Amino acid sequence: MSTNDHTEIPPAQHETSLPHPDQHKGEGHHGEHLPAAASVSGVGVPHVGPTTTQPAHNVQKVPEHHVGGKNINQHYIYNKHPSGEQFSEDVFRLEETTSPREPSTENEILVRLTYISIDPFIRNRMSDKKEFIQPFRLNDVLEGEATAEIVRSNNEKYPVGQNIVGYLNWTTYQIINVKNQSVNLVPKDIHPSYYLSIFGMPGLTAYFGLTEYAKLKPQSNMLVSGACGSVGLFVGQIARILGCNRLIGLDSNEDKVTQSILFGFNQSYVTNSQDLDHVLKTAFPEGIDVYWDNLGGSTLDIVIDHMRPHGRIIMCGTLSESGSTLEKNYGISKFDKIIAKSITIQGLFIAEFTDRFPKAYKKLLHWYHEGKIKTKETTLEGFQHVPKAFSSLLSGQTIGKTLVHVEPAHLA
Repeated sequence: MSTNDHTEIPPAQHETSLPHPDQHKGEGHHGEHLPAAASVSGVGVPHVGPTTTQPAHNVQKVPEHHVGGKNINQHYIYNKHPSGEQFSEDVFRLEETTSPREPSTENEILVRLTYISIDPFIRNRMSDKKEFIQPFRLNDVLEGEATAEIVRSNNEKYPVGQNIVGYLNWTTYQIINVKNQSVNLVPKDIHPSYYLSIFGMPGLTAYFGLTEYAKLKPQSNMLVSGACGSVGLFVGQIARILGCNRLIGLDSNEDKVTQSILFGFNQSYVTNSQDLDHVLKTAFPEGIDVYWDNLGGSTLDIVIDHMRPHGRIIMCGTLSESGSTLEKNYGISKFDKIIAKSITIQGLFIAEFTDRFPKAYKKLLHWYHEGKIKTKETTLEGFQHVPKAFSSLLSGQTIGKTLVHVEPAHLA
């Protein structure tokens, strides 16, 4: 298999194992990349490496890029608007650019991308919608949540070799002004990818959606669509911690159904809107108390039929409007049942909780240390595989958090 032919390289999947709590030593601060003030001190999570129990995974090595002994800096450009229902990888354009300059002030650091978070909301930025974040413009450099290693620094607070996390350009090397751009340090005893999954947006989204809106009780029955996605896996585990009675997942294929059982779900089903009504009647003969919705579209409309009086629906995502089976602006038709059953439909926007991130970190770390919560990642190795990773995510091929690991390189 050629490492240069990205269409043939399958995602390298690895599940992060949970070491015994006694292994958690050292100090670190866990700051989220949205508010600089959101940090937790005095706790640590072991780095995932040879000393942990994480199973080895097949890493496809990508050659370093050199021209005349110097590295080629690269970045992704928004090349063209997606058209039709099938997402095409030529929406991205990989370009080579000059190596970045050296940091010129103590507020500037030079960083190299290490992990890129591949998220469905990036697809939303490729449209005219402005509900969440400004859309991309053609020929823009693409950007998103990522981690990066500091390779040049004049600031002792940001030492060389340390990883940062933040909203970064998809450029292999870039200058960051730490005074003007919100980034946070990742402690050395934490694997950088954790800050894009368990201690990043997926874990935080699950935590606040469940603790603020779900109102779970010991007898509660809960349905989660996209159960094996980056957020769904944490929803299942945290719901189980909070005492959910019956937890059922919906997902797109048998592999995901099998995996979701390992993350707290009683059962999961491969289904679509044509057989969903029968599945829900069987799984929830007494109805659904809480529905965590990562799909939207026709699935939401059918689930409303099976909600119990005073049920809660948490709207987290609209994958049905992002993937290869696009459901454009599917409208809810069951307003009469929403009214008759006094159903609450609650939108979830994680940025509203930034001032409470420190509390969430402490809880997530506590559960992690107790072995009650873990993460799973689908990782593609090599910067050139960003388009493949994104199309794999939208077509439902990835499990858990989807990442691209940017191969290490060395500045000349």
